[in-house]
Amino acid sequence: VISFVATSYVPYVVIDALAVQKSDSSNGTTWSAAVDLCKQSRVGGYSDWHLPSLSELTLMYTNRYEIGGFYTATYWSTTASVSNHYVIDFSSGETKLLQSSYTKGRVRCVRTIN
Repeated sequence: VISFVATSYVPYVVIDALAVQKSDSSNGTTWSAAVDLCKQSRVGGYSDWHLPSLSELTLMYTNRYEIGGFYTATYWSTTASVSNHYVIDFSSGETKLLQSSYTKGRVRCVRTIN
């Protein structure tokens, strides 16, 4: 008897036409490094990953349990105000502005599903 078990691991979750990687790309980095990490990502064979906007990051926070794997930490967004960028603190849901040179922002890349 031969049996097969289908094990198709998809490394991202889709929420409202937004693909969200299941794991962080960094455990703490600056904003510019976060942008570069997402641009270089090839998760799932796709090359159009990007750092989420504040609205995308808010959607991710709202669905954090469905997506999974988030830490109680600060996550970067691309949305800016002068030389600061918005983040969401996943321990509280609080939106904050941090300097781009802050080195402890976590990174979770996303892509839009057409």
